[in-house]
Amino acid sequence: MKVKLLMLSISLITCISVFGQGQQAGTLSFQAGYDFGVHGTLYKSQYLGLPIETDTGGAATSMFSFGAQYNLLNWLSGGVTFVYGSYLEDTADVSANGNNVGNISFDLRLYPVNGEKFNLYIGPEVGYSFLEIRKLNPSLGNIEEVSNYSGGHFGVNLGFNWYLFSFAGVFAQAEYTRNDFTLKQYYIDGETFDLTNWDASLNTFSGAVRVGLCFKIN
Repeated sequence: MKVKLLMLSISLITCISVFGQGQQAGTLSFQAGYDFGVHGTLYKSQYLGLPIETDTGGAATSMFSFGAQYNLLNWLSGGVTFVYGSYLEDTADVSANGNNVGNISFDLRLYPVNGEKFNLYIGPEVGYSFLEIRKLNPSLGNIEEVSNYSGGHFGVNLGFNWYLFSFAGVFAQAEYTRNDFTLKQYYIDGETFDLTNWDASLNTFSGAVRVGLCFKIN
């Protein structure tokens, strides 16, 4: 009996591997979606190496994404994703004047489940993020202050593709990301502020969900 069960299991695995894999070596796939994230933030600033300010807080992001993957093997793909949208720090902050955030990342995906219509993937991503924060300063006559940050982006994703048709379907993805931003430029009323001797960093630790449409070419 045990031998029969073992042979049946091997046969099922073989059939799935040979006939039922939606992601195959050479598959080119795409995802276009909407991403909503919640972030914990840590801001630090220094002048001449002396600490000036340390602040923790929160933020939310609403972004759109587009990504492409290429299967190197049946169970492994690599790709690139671009994400861009808005960054909201505080809904009660009347000085907020519109913030933009985005990143470009390269990722690997392993497919522990790889069926003809449904696959599950997990993997890391690494890339580059940028953030622009705009504020109106009421103490200076509501002139605009603009802070431009950029830095490293790191993440881990868990998601699935569900192909309703042979070439198209829907996807959903849960993700944890971290961004290590450094202040690169600062403007007051359009004039560049000299950041010599100033250092400012903004680290974000994020959980997000991404949903949308997926497509593939085998």
